[in-house]
Amino acid sequence: GNTGTLTAALATTSVWDDSFKLVQHFEETSGSATDSTTNLNAGTAYLGLVQGTSSKIGGGIQLDGSNDYMQFADSDTIDYAKDQDFTVSACVNANTTQVNTTWQANMIVEKWSSSGGYPYTLRYLNNTYVTPDSFTVGRYDGSNNPGDFSSSGVGNAYRLLTLTKNGSTLEMFVDGVSQGGTFPDTTTGTTTNASPLYLGRRGGATAGYFTGYIDELRISNANRTAAWIKAEYQNQNNATQGGFFTDVGASTLGISSSSGAVTLTSNTMAINSTITATGQTVT
Repeated sequence: GNTGTLTAALATTSVWDDSFKLVQHFEETSGSATDSTTNLNAGTAYLGLVQGTSSKIGGGIQLDGSNDYMQFADSDTIDYAKDQDFTVSACVNANTTQVNTTWQANMIVEKWSSSGGYPYTLRYLNNTYVTPDSFTVGRYDGSNNPGDFSSSGVGNAYRLLTLTKNGSTLEMFVDGVSQGGTFPDTTTGTTTNASPLYLGRRGGATAGYFTGYIDELRISNANRTAAWIKAEYQNQNNATQGGFFTDVGASTLGISSSSGAVTLTSNTMAINSTITATGQTVT
């Protein structure tokens, strides 16, 4: 969750633009993880998953890598066909010593239950892989499996991991930096499925559980630009120090700052001074 300099929440319709289909801050310490958009994509914790733990930005979820996970019901709002643009991102702290190493990959974000295609997946490559301690992303249509890999050395620290689809290309970002540029989306068949969305596991499998922390899960049915992703990283990386503040949708706020009054009207903002909302709170 984002506990930055601004502390009170606006209505979901004014904070998040219509392209956001799921936004999770994971501030809850128990019960359902509430979607900050109007799409009601709530998450359910299973088998001892720790909610509301101290994370990069306020609360987050902690996964032990043995069997716990979070699950979201299947929804068309977060399930994308071969010709649909999207952006999926999460703030991830992967433990370099993964508990479950049956597979080379541990599942961070997985819209799949082991059969058919899937629209996206974000995974961590453990020490059984030839280039361990790295991320991999991809999608699958049952035959074609386009994907990419990050550089190594990503574990034991919070990283903003992002996958975008823009027309016929995909791109992976870590901490706002492209990992080698775009690569072709070679899927031609079905990438949608009826599987729930999982955090920390793959549906229908007993391997691949993830050890670490996840915060700030965001899914959009639009391609976010490199500049947007960089600004989002800066927001999350500096939020508790009054750094950048972004992604407040079409909202217009009157605020005060150390350098005078400011009115925000843009969908994406970067403010470099400590700011205080007048009579409102933003999360």
